[in-house]
Amino acid sequence: MSKFLAARRKVRLPIRKGDRVLYLGVGAGRTAEIMLDLGVEVIYGVEVAPKPMKKFLELCERRRNLIPIYADARHPEKYSGVVERVDVIYQDVAQPDQMEIARKNAEWFLREEGHAIIMVKTRSIDVSASPKEVIRRELAKLSDFRVIASERLSPSYPDHWVVIFRR
Repeated sequence: MSKFLAARRKVRLPIRKGDRVLYLGVGAGRTAEIMLDLGVEVIYGVEVAPKPMKKFLELCERRRNLIPIYADARHPEKYSGVVERVDVIYQDVAQPDQMEIARKNAEWFLREEGHAIIMVKTRSIDVSASPKEVIRRELAKLSDFRVIASERLSPSYPDHWVVIFRR
């Protein structure tokens, strides 16, 4: 089961038909394909790794409304000429600074009242601290936003949390 589907079992994800989504860490695009099936209007898929991007490009040839962006999500200014304001930012990256990446992209692209859905991989942030301690510290970084939900994705992903925040 994907983290997206595991999160849907825990919380109501704010993704609706017609939404415009910025997907950070799109990989090969399996979750993006699920989102398209749910009726999102367009997905800007950002990926920095060459192999997953190659597979995502193949998916883009088969599915409409996918816009591939080969870039590092740490630098939204580099793709700001392509991405418009979005309703949802969905992030699934395994980086120690993933909350900063989410914040920066939200400041650049998230419309007012838009939502960000972040898959927080606590072991990618700090292997020496408990997942609960890591998530507590990460949530403190969102003081400029309103946190809607924070749920652990166990048993499927015991070291992962879904965090939803809005502007």
